[in-house]
Amino acid sequence: MRLRTRLTVAAGIIVAVASVSVGYVGLLATERAQIRGLDAVLAAGAQQVSAAKQSPLTAALLVAEQSQVALTIAIRDINGEITPMRFSRAVIDPKTSLSTLRAATKTAISQHNKGDYRLRTVELPSDEFILIATTLADVDNTRQRGLQFLLLALLLSVGFGVTVVFLLVRRDLKVVEGLIDVADRMSQGNTDVEIPIGSSTSEVDSLARSLRSMVDSLNGVVKRERELSTQMQTFLGDASHELRTPLTVVRGYAELLSRNPQFQGETEQKYLSRISSEIARMEALISDLLLLTETGSRPLRESVDVNLTALAQQFVTDLKELTPERPVRSEIDPEVVVQGSYELLTQVFANLFRNIELHTPNNAQVQIRLVQRTSSAVLTIADAGPGLSDEMYSAGIHAFQRFDPSRSRDTGGSGLGMSIIAAVVSHHGGTIQLAPSELGGLKTTITLPVQPVMEGSAP
Repeated sequence: MRLRTRLTVAAGIIVAVASVSVGYVGLLATERAQIRGLDAVLAAGAQQVSAAKQSPLTAALLVAEQSQVALTIAIRDINGEITPMRFSRAVIDPKTSLSTLRAATKTAISQHNKGDYRLRTVELPSDEFILIATTLADVDNTRQRGLQFLLLALLLSVGFGVTVVFLLVRRDLKVVEGLIDVADRMSQGNTDVEIPIGSSTSEVDSLARSLRSMVDSLNGVVKRERELSTQMQTFLGDASHELRTPLTVVRGYAELLSRNPQFQGETEQKYLSRISSEIARMEALISDLLLLTETGSRPLRESVDVNLTALAQQFVTDLKELTPERPVRSEIDPEVVVQGSYELLTQVFANLFRNIELHTPNNAQVQIRLVQRTSSAVLTIADAGPGLSDEMYSAGIHAFQRFDPSRSRDTGGSGLGMSIIAAVVSHHGGTIQLAPSELGGLKTTITLPVQPVMEGSAP
């Protein structure tokens, strides 16, 4: 259903509901007013009959004679028979119960017998009653005439309301249809479009102006996206080549073996096995990074359960082994597991601990904390090193750029480590925050969802 049709139908429904509501309330108020008027006549007549102690029936007949409203007078005798004494259009039910008669002594009540009527009674001794009644036929006729008038008014008001709404929204709907046409052309790849803008202050013209601004912004975003894509390809290519250099763990354990020829047997095999596993992991990661350079953000491997607890404990042990003089305090929750790429998450830990070794003194304190929350895992690493400048804290980590261009192979790093960490964390749907630590250095906080939506993965 088109917007024009929906607005017209909605206007008709609103006007109809409003008209019916107002009309019904008016009819109900009129009907109640009429009934209150009849009840007032009945109450006055009942009061006069009650005051006539000696001849209540005569008083009742006199009331009926003088009343401007046609009244029916009847009497219920001691035997329970109801005998009409004066007739009108109100036909009293001869089988009216005693409980109804007694209830009608306090207030008028509605009854039905060959037509609706209102009944009021005056109780006499020995369960005798004077009955005073008047027909509700005039009230019913008024209601019927009101309903007919309401129907006519409803038709006229709906027609008028629909016409007015149609004329008021006609111009704006044409503008909306023009915007739809522009959107269709843009969806087909035609970015050279002109959005018509009116000079009024209506919401539709404001929308058109906003859409023109949005299109201009989108064109800028497309341009920046192309630049970002180029930076990404450059970054991944640089990272692939930089990561071909030996890992810290490989170099550290190799140096331990070379400086300590006494290591034999089980210890030597343990260190050699560790070196071999790191080499195999690096070769797989390099292949993945080169593949990512060629295929964009397509997922590298299927998402698997990654035990972050085991990874953290492993790298904490390496840090203690390689720099025994460094105070290391760790608080690691058991069985912290997330879904993701084991190789990439291992690379995150490797780069984090590599940065500690490269950019903090060997005796600088380090605190590692890994906690499991309801839907995420939070890793916090704080050190007592020199930290970063205020400008770098404010600027943050920009994707696919060297985090610190001043670093080079001569200083032990390429400046890509933190950018790789940010890219991997973002790839897993997580966040990374850098801040000064309580120890005086850098505090890195990484939050990873337990079940992330991998970037580029199929829905």
